[in-house]
Amino acid sequence: MSALVSATAEDVALLPGWLAGREDAVTFAGPVGFPLDVDALMAEHPSFALRREGVCVGFGQVWATDDTTARIGRILVDPSRRGEGLGRVLVSGLVAAAKENFPGATAVTLGVYEQNEAARRLYTSLGFVEQPERTTTQVAGQVWSAVQMRRPL
Repeated sequence: MSALVSATAEDVALLPGWLAGREDAVTFAGPVGFPLDVDALMAEHPSFALRREGVCVGFGQVWATDDTTARIGRILVDPSRRGEGLGRVLVSGLVAAAKENFPGATAVTLGVYEQNEAARRLYTSLGFVEQPERTTTQVAGQVWSAVQMRRPL
């Protein structure tokens, strides 16, 4: 059984071990520093851990971008556990957390890099719709384009 709970320092301390390098960090957590500063990450936004059998297997954050919109991000799943459906459970839980923590929000957004096709398929299957807006990040001398996605709450 999986449970989405408020992340602890012990949960967040696992995250750097899930990332092979800066490209991995950006792919799964967005434009964050590398190596990952777990204290800064915890201070940034409300953080949630997906636990299975008491062990953190996923992480994500939720925050408000304005009075009617929440955003989820920094979505990470333990790479040794990918393919088990944990991403679906994690994102669904983060959407529920957005609704609970920001009751005035009518929509939730997220960003995903264009090349992360598996994540884009997952988010689409959970009701997110790609928006025309794109953002960019420099990674290893390349410009990565992020698709912005939105769904109603």
